[in-house]
Amino acid sequence: MSITIVLRKQTFSLEDNLTVQQALDQLGFTPESYLVLVDGRLAELDELLASNAQVELIPTIAGG
Repeated sequence: MSITIVLRKQTFSLEDNLTVQQALDQLGFTPESYLVLVDGRLAELDELLASNAQVELIPTIAGG
């Protein structure tokens, strides 16, 4: 099975049994730059992603 990760209109597929942190690392994304929703709810970085998990990355906005 796999995990589906959506960022804007891009979709990525990764193997399952990864944590949120490991998935972000594999894609080269920094956790500070995104809110992570797993199956519609806010996720912690150490959360294990189940098979067929739907992960949405929402870029955080910083101003100056």
